[in-house]
Amino acid sequence: EKTCRRGGEVKQADISHTIKSHLENLSDLSPIAEENAAFDADPPYLIFEMVPVSRSSSNDGSGGKFHKGFAQITIVYELHTYAHPSQDEADRIADHFPKALEISGVDGKVTIAEEPFIGQGRRVGHEWHQVMTIDYEAI
Repeated sequence: EKTCRRGGEVKQADISHTIKSHLENLSDLSPIAEENAAFDADPPYLIFEMVPVSRSSSNDGSGGKFHKGFAQITIVYELHTYAHPSQDEADRIADHFPKALEISGVDGKVTIAEEPFIGQGRRVGHEWHQVMTIDYEAI
């Protein structure tokens, strides 16, 4: 098991980097827009957002924290191109993050807690947004 460099505690930025890096390993992936980063591209592209849900003391004796949350990925396509392309991309991403997958990160380990959830697509302005979530646990 990996030893954490920061006093036994994985940080939220480490979790985000670990999940995003694993996502970027997929071939033929649309460009990724990150939170609070400059991005200028026409669809298709992905919006990558992290949603922390809880942070508590771990039970492994390390003195670190146990994190739960989810990565929300919005797959953006042009309107009137049908839903299939965004659904296909969501399926490929979901297959890349199976339940119980363990990903070693900068300062700890991220585990995919559940099978990714692919939600309902919807029109947003002149775009089609297909939202999906990837639940994680990290220590």
